Amino acid sequence: MILTVIDQRRTEFEVGYGLEPILTDLICHRIGTDEIVPNFKRGEFGQGLIAASNRVKQIIEKPENIEEVYSQDISYSEKRKSSLGSIYNEYLEAQDPSPYKTFLTFLPLLFILSVYGGLNGLLFYRMKEKIAIIDNSKEDYYDKYNELKGTAKGALGCLSILLGLFFPIYAYLRYVARRKKLEEYRYAPRFSRVNGKLMRLLSTDEEIEFLKEGEIVEEKLDAIQHDVWSTDDNSDIMILSYEGSSREYSNCKECGYKTYGRFSTRIISEATYEHSGKKEEIYLCRNCNHMHSEIRTIPKLVKVESSSSSWGGSSSGGGWSSSSSSSSSWGGGSSGGGGAGVSW
Repeated sequence: MILTVIDQRRTEFEVGYGLEPILTDLICHRIGTDEIVPNFKRGEFGQGLIAASNRVKQIIEKPENIEEVYSQDISYSEKRKSSLGSIYNEYLEAQDPSPYKTFLTFLPLLFILSVYGGLNGLLFYRMKEKIAIIDNSKEDYYDKYNELKGTAKGALGCLSILLGLFFPIYAYLRYVARRKKLEEYRYAPRFSRVNGKLMRLLSTDEEIEFLKEGEIVEEKLDAIQHDVWSTDDNSDIMILSYEGSSREYSNCKECGYKTYGRFSTRIISEATYEHSGKKEEIYLCRNCNHMHSEIRTIPKLVKVESSSSSWGGSSSGGGWSSSSSSSSSWGGGSSGGGGAGVSW
């Protein structure tokens, strides 16, 4: 086998079993220096490989060399190639068919699964206890909602995320239970604190009448969602605010609404490999049009240098170096016998 790797500027000769006395390391090296290196330096890769192959052909087709090859008693061992399927079949063949033996075989796995399932259950039970404490408190539904929502923030939130990485079953059950309870707190029936009458949740079109302009903008940006509850005769109106899904906005220093965020970015000077650049980020309140700009630095561009590795020698100054080996491995396979290599 003649293997050439262009970007490594390297060619290796791999000699199979039985040809070592004929295609010696010295002969392979000579073929490389005489045929490969001169042609490859001129960019004639195909011509170089053909010339090298013809030289090999001439050597091994000599009658005395053919007789030498067939007179040898060649014995070698190949690496056993195993797959998951063959390993599993061999495993089944070696097992005792008795149910007791099978049970003992899988007992460690069953134990691990039981412990893992138990830990998921314990974490979920502790979470349900926390929800029960909030549920049984004397606070109103709005306060209960905010308290349960707060368990996903700060240190508790980080701990929950970390546990979720190792216990995804617990993470999923926690998500479903919290979401169900939050919806229950948010949409539970409410009664007026003024006259005790039952209140209803107004639709998006109906609530506009009772919201301020800034609150309407907050809803459009999904920064904050406002639920408007009203009695049938509009004798009592209650507005409850909930955190929206957007994290792009903050409270404006001028109007106080959560409608302030980045509006646009203007490049002042481009970054290069030698110098950093500058850009202007413009922030705008979508409610009161308060505007503010900040000048930020753009880091210098970084050149990505590619490195390559070579084997059995290196090339420099247009010259070549060579090496020889008795065995090499490529892509998980193996070859026996000698061989040599050249660089150009």
